Amino acid sequence: MTFSENSSAQDICKEFTLLHESISEHSAIVNPKDKKFSPGDCDFLNYWLNDKLRKNVKDGDKIDVKGFYNEIRKNKESKISANEDLENYMYNIDPEILNNMELLYDLYDNDRKILNMLLNPDESKEDNNPCSFYTQNCHEKYDEAINRCYGIYDEFYKALKDFKSSYNYTIVQGEEDRYNCRGNINFLLPEYDPVLQREKTKIMLIQGSTSFLMLILTFPLIYKVKKIILIKD
Repeated sequence: MTFSENSSAQDICKEFTLLHESISEHSAIVNPKDKKFSPGDCDFLNYWLNDKLRKNVKDGDKIDVKGFYNEIRKNKESKISANEDLENYMYNIDPEILNNMELLYDLYDNDRKILNMLLNPDESKEDNNPCSFYTQNCHEKYDEAINRCYGIYDEFYKALKDFKSSYNYTIVQGEEDRYNCRGNINFLLPEYDPVLQREKTKIMLIQGSTSFLMLILTFPLIYKVKKIILIKD
């Protein structure tokens, strides 16, 4: 893999190791008896490495996530060997799915920042952006994401519906809205669901086509019955 000038293989290796250590410390606190990562931890590390490699390798379609992970293990064997099962979670994620995962990650990251501003206004400012920056970002990314869904049975669609419930709960928290997170009248995510609307339209078209086909198919039968009756008469 040939890396761009923005980030080297060594940089990504260091960042991954730090992230691995951070999750490992958290796992030890949550479950001291079993320091192994949860499936969710492993999936996140795989997502993170996929995202980093695709953005920093010149030909993103030729990345080798598992191979790169194994190279990291060789350099940091003592710190990563305790979670050997992690290797089973390392694979190249399809670019379309990776884009969906990145959108979800950004949405929840914005949601967290909004919640901090609402519940901890004195200590929540991570940057100079106003709360409206994050609420607008959520609306725009949600619209982009929902239009990427194929149908109501799409797993990404279900994940977005879960986020919508989380966000609409978050935005009404806290009595004091110091950063004006609810300044816009339409601060909740929209009720209109283009995916559901497409499904309803599809069902109506199918029902209309079925009715038309039934009419076409039954017409010859009606004609035959009438013809038989006329012959008998």
